[in-house]
Amino acid sequence: MTDTRRYLAEIENLEQIKTFEDLSDYLAEDEQGQYFEDAEEFDWWKELADAMQYLEDEDVEYNEVELTELEDYITVAKENGFRA
Repeated sequence: MTDTRRYLAEIENLEQIKTFEDLSDYLAEDEQGQYFEDAEEFDWWKELADAMQYLEDEDVEYNEVELTELEDYITVAKENGFRA
């Protein structure tokens, strides 16, 4: 059996998403740190972190109040040139 754990620390722009409480719902922990039990969840949170970093790097202006779902960050980033 292959170990497919993807650790939280592997996300390059981790600081962008550390504040979301929802994140902990997808994580387990072992001696190496927190990891995603589902690789698809890892990919989604990585894309979110990258999208949020893109918005910051490109100084894209958006109204956070209008972003009602986390997915909205990705949508806004893609509308402004982000490619995951």
